[in-house]
Amino acid sequence: MMKRLALVLLLMGSIYCALSACDMSAVITKQGVSLADYHDAAGDVNYIDYTNPVDYLAYVMTRSNSAVDNDGYGILYYPQGSLQIEAVSYWYKYVSSVTENNHVYYTGHFFNPLNSQDVFDDALDILVREDANASIVMCHARNASANPFTPGNHPFRMNINNRTYTFMHNGFVSTEARTFMINETNLTHNNWFDYNEPNYPNFAYSAYPSCWIDSEVLFNYLMCQIEACGFDVYSGLLLGLKKLEQYMKLSTNVVNFVFSDGQKLYAFCSTPASGSNSSYKLSFKLKSNEFSAVRTGIPTPTETPIGQFELVVLSRDNKPVRYPDFIKQTPVTGFHNPTNNTTFNNLRVIRPAFNSNQMDISISFNLIEAAKLKMNVYNTKGQLIRKLLDSNLPAGAHHVIWNGLDDKGKNSARGIYFIEIQNGRQKTMHKVVYLRR
Repeated sequence: MMKRLALVLLLMGSIYCALSACDMSAVITKQGVSLADYHDAAGDVNYIDYTNPVDYLAYVMTRSNSAVDNDGYGILYYPQGSLQIEAVSYWYKYVSSVTENNHVYYTGHFFNPLNSQDVFDDALDILVREDANASIVMCHARNASANPFTPGNHPFRMNINNRTYTFMHNGFVSTEARTFMINETNLTHNNWFDYNEPNYPNFAYSAYPSCWIDSEVLFNYLMCQIEACGFDVYSGLLLGLKKLEQYMKLSTNVVNFVFSDGQKLYAFCSTPASGSNSSYKLSFKLKSNEFSAVRTGIPTPTETPIGQFELVVLSRDNKPVRYPDFIKQTPVTGFHNPTNNTTFNNLRVIRPAFNSNQMDISISFNLIEAAKLKMNVYNTKGQLIRKLLDSNLPAGAHHVIWNGLDDKGKNSARGIYFIEIQNGRQKTMHKVVYLRR
């Protein structure tokens, strides 16, 4: 009897996981190609062959139409050549109150011309227009509920570092993992949540990250790690996922996501090919000289499954880059920052110059307008070493000296460090070499 009961509970759990999974897809077209080149495909109801990028959007539209306990959906796009997303480039349909919870479904005309047009239809009409020049498209059908009620439709957006970062998640994160990510974010950047509010800031508990949906906590956690790595996405994702490894190996957590920095798509899968949580599948496709795509669901013969703990990077001009067992990769030493000149709000310009000798590192910069600046020193692991500055400064020339000591007064080891300069939400990271005396 106990064995039979266990089998029943296991079957019920499998059914629940299959029904409660969200669905998502993302497309990145090759250089010079946009969704406008597939305008005729917008009316193709035979989308299941996945021969063009519109098929991947249609897949999520159908999932949103019939999913159980559906909380709405979202879609956004980057125009080719743009790293930022404006308000005209994203659409969401979501519940706005507890009474609407679990009662939002797609009702558009894409597959049923008798229904009235919906926001997903509006989005698709625009995406295939030539003037949209849509190059990266991400869409997600949310299929989960939160208690207390918490809106949180994907894809999420964050404007930082002069670009828009976007993220969507298919899975679930335990309370323990969520608490870990919030605490780790606060340790890495103690005022992160003061500067980064949720995408839906008007719900009752928006001021408390512990009340955000798990996916948005995950996005903020990973973005904080990426920022700590000088906005090197590869290094930031590796750092964040390595820290999260202990939780990802538990069946109570599913961390399958698609991330974009406006240039590439990063798809990561934490679930196994079989056994517990194997219903959360992720696969990708390359159609040479046209597009690359990634989506949830059972892969077709033309798609490649993404393995457990694998990261796949899709770009416009190259073949997909695969990192099997990504969390076992060796971290890259040093953070990438393309320039030492940063414009803050188009008003304040800092041009730091770094001079080092065997004793000190001097950071010289010029402010064309008064500003409140923070300056911190980090090691190559992203750990805070020294808080150098947190002051209101007048316009003019300034310099700050780091003598190699950490916040406890101990001398730092020789090697590479990173000086972070922050003005409000605008930040820049600069690599320096410290030679221990």
